[in-house]
Amino acid sequence: MLAASFLVKHLLIPWREGAAWFWDTLVDADLANNTMGWQWSAGCGADAAPYFRIFNPVTQGERFDPDGNYVRRWYRSWRPFRTSGYTGPGKRPGWCWEDVSTAIVEHAAARKRALAALGARSFAG
Repeated sequence: MLAASFLVKHLLIPWREGAAWFWDTLVDADLANNTMGWQWSAGCGADAAPYFRIFNPVTQGERFDPDGNYVRRWYRSWRPFRTSGYTGPGKRPGWCWEDVSTAIVEHAAARKRALAALGARSFAG
């Protein structure tokens, strides 16, 4: 869900592209769950999250990966100095984000851009 939100809202990639990639990549893909999950994340579809619901990746990490285990496994540049207490990049001392300059997009700027783009699309016509 976080990946879908990031791709659709931070990067403004159409939800169908993410849904197609997940459908092709996941070994346990389910057409209905995949499609509806991407539509929900994008803010469209029958039972969608509002277009203005944009997950903050750092906040989600604090909530669901408090020790940083998932991030360390899948993001090799993440090197923690301690083993507990998620602080996220640039938040508090205790973690080393080796190359913050490689971030794809800054959350606050991406959120503002997404709200402008998605809000204009939602109320057009």
